[in-house]
Amino acid sequence: MNTRTQRACFYSLIGICFVWLLHVTWFRWGHLIVDTFRDQWVFYQISKGKVLYRDIFYFYGFLPPYLMGCIYRLFGPSLAWTVYVGIAVTVVTSVSVYRIGRIFFSRVIATFLVLNFLFLFAFGHYGVGDICNFILPYSFASTLCIMFLLGGIFCLLKYLQRARMSYLRWWVILFACGFFSRIEFSAAAWLVSFFIGAAHSVLYKQPRRIAYFIAAPALAVIGYGIFVAANNASEGFSESAFRFFSFVGSGKSHFSLLTSGFFEFWPNVRTGLIMFAIHVIMLGCFYALSAKLHEAGEKIQGKAMPSLSALLLALCSFWISRKVSNYMMLSQYSLLPFLLFFGIVLYGFQIIKNRKQTSAAPWAGCTLFAVALALIMRIILKAGPFGYGFFLGIPALICYFIFCFSLYPSLFAETFVFKGRVVSYYRLCVAVFLVVAAAPFFLFGPMMYGQRTLKLDFGPKAAFYYYSDELTQRYLETFLYLHDNTKEGDSIVVMPEGVGLNYLLGRDNPLPYDTFLPDQVFYIGEEKIIALLAQHAIDYIVVWTRLSAEYGYTSFGVDYGAKIFQWVKGHYALEKQIGPFPFGTSEFGVAIYKRQ
Repeated sequence: MNTRTQRACFYSLIGICFVWLLHVTWFRWGHLIVDTFRDQWVFYQISKGKVLYRDIFYFYGFLPPYLMGCIYRLFGPSLAWTVYVGIAVTVVTSVSVYRIGRIFFSRVIATFLVLNFLFLFAFGHYGVGDICNFILPYSFASTLCIMFLLGGIFCLLKYLQRARMSYLRWWVILFACGFFSRIEFSAAAWLVSFFIGAAHSVLYKQPRRIAYFIAAPALAVIGYGIFVAANNASEGFSESAFRFFSFVGSGKSHFSLLTSGFFEFWPNVRTGLIMFAIHVIMLGCFYALSAKLHEAGEKIQGKAMPSLSALLLALCSFWISRKVSNYMMLSQYSLLPFLLFFGIVLYGFQIIKNRKQTSAAPWAGCTLFAVALALIMRIILKAGPFGYGFFLGIPALICYFIFCFSLYPSLFAETFVFKGRVVSYYRLCVAVFLVVAAAPFFLFGPMMYGQRTLKLDFGPKAAFYYYSDELTQRYLETFLYLHDNTKEGDSIVVMPEGVGLNYLLGRDNPLPYDTFLPDQVFYIGEEKIIALLAQHAIDYIVVWTRLSAEYGYTSFGVDYGAKIFQWVKGHYALEKQIGPFPFGTSEFGVAIYKRQ
């Protein structure tokens, strides 16, 4: 089979899997209350003329909301447009993953890598109402940012390989776009790239090229400066971007400690070390099996021996993987920080050892592993395809494949035979192991998507499938009540979270804030929120159940935000209660208050 035919076959396989995943999950993404519709609300406001940072409190960069705001303005507000752009982002990200993979291994393994990305990350569904996927993510800015960063990483690796300036220029452009999407993650990836790029430039006597590595953040500073100055949004930008992330980084945010894994530091470290040890031992066993079987096959001549050996190895690998995977459920990727550190040390040693040579492989490997480690720092002990920051683990996923297929077995090459059929047998074992380890994720996702059977049709703004449960029924009852009993000019604020109700109803929330979870309430201040509610004379305030134990405080109005709720009760009358009162129970309930 020639190269062109091989490429066509692998691309077709990826395309078929992608289309199948779209088919079985079609418009079964997102959450009614948590995060999903926050993006749609921001896009909708921008399409109506509001200005980011000045009128809208927004944590991330201006590129994603203005891109989608333009689409909303041209074609009308619709959840479908976010989905279509999400599909495009997923396709481009898949191409970047494949191209980076091809730098380190064959088309077969690169294709296998992309399929892991699609099944585990792009279409993952690991809990009721899960919002961690690429098609309709909890943050469009996040998936767009990682798309730009992966493209930039590929260009940087190719530059280190071929020293072509065109790759470096594209790296500058893509990383600048990353900064315009999410500042903090792009800054982490850039900082590592800068140090490695500067060291490479100095070592190979090209110091002038260091200027290119400074260009990306310089463009970002200029871009943000022009945007903020042109829109008179300096105070809002400072509050949204700098002061909030200073609060999060201060250690006062329970959510940040939980999602980074530091809340249970030593148990998470122990789990990660155990997973790393299991991988080292198991991969060593795979190599030993491959070498012994190859040695036996050499003694027993016969055309059928390679096929029989491969079958035997696959069966042995399947049995070993099934035993091991029972211990790895939801913990498989906890080894990533240790694996990445191991790779950085090993590639760094190779760079120092061969510093007088021009080999690009150690530089490329060290760069990828270092950038991947920098990106997962936000979820360092909780890295994986599920939960907050799932998109940050994609470069680390590539490194995981490099470790299993190339880096770890290269340690055997100097002492033991690692060539010919031994390599093929070993890679077969690893592939079987990765399939078995990922099988629970492959199976769990479609099962969860299959539970979304109720079609919710809110007209052109949104139509999707959701769970047929009490939360959905009471949400719909709330929507219909407000739709029938409020006018188009009435203002509504939903607490503690659920601005999607404003988006679907077409009722304004004139506050710059759309979420009132613990971190936001403590950071902004209850007095300021109360003053804004009074200033804008909000017509209706909807308070409903949104448990927030991940923030360290469970119920709004009781565990946090008590002053705000007391003020609401003093100035608003309870007009409608749907289900139980929203405090003191985990069951979903709604209280609709009208201004007196």
